[in-house]
Amino acid sequence: MFKVKGVIIDSHGKTVHRSAVNFSSHPDLKKYKTENGVHKNGSVITSPVIMWIEAIDILFSDLQNSGWTSKLRGISGCAQQHGTVYWRRDSERILSSLDAKKSLSEQLSTCFSVADSPVWMDSSTDNECQELENFVGGAEEMAKLTGSRAHHRFSAAQIKKVVDQKKEIWEETQ
Repeated sequence: MFKVKGVIIDSHGKTVHRSAVNFSSHPDLKKYKTENGVHKNGSVITSPVIMWIEAIDILFSDLQNSGWTSKLRGISGCAQQHGTVYWRRDSERILSSLDAKKSLSEQLSTCFSVADSPVWMDSSTDNECQELENFVGGAEEMAKLTGSRAHHRFSAAQIKKVVDQKKEIWEETQ
């Protein structure tokens, strides 16, 4: 059950509001046709990036309706574990002109060069992992250098796959 969550904590550390948007069951996100927030095609497992952004829109709307936003002093966030998002070249100009009256999903819809991003469950990068380990002298050397051997879900293997298999997309990526 994958979702985006929001928690408002007061100055004493007490939770005063919680909200969650489930990627698969929220009515506004059903159009993405995910199963537990992902698309599965054999070893390729991805999520629509714009679905994540739309879920944040829904979450922000719920938090705004909670009545607490006028008291907010800060905001923090974290991302999909091992979700590799590819930012389209020159999209920062869109960030500099965001309009608070429009949704993020509407404004950022053209900012991603890969529409469906691989997530932590993806295991389609066997070749890329092997090539990365071979490049540094094997799995043991990779572990010495990075603290871990190459894993399918890690960004380096996912990025290498895009570079090797989808050069035109990589050229669009910042």
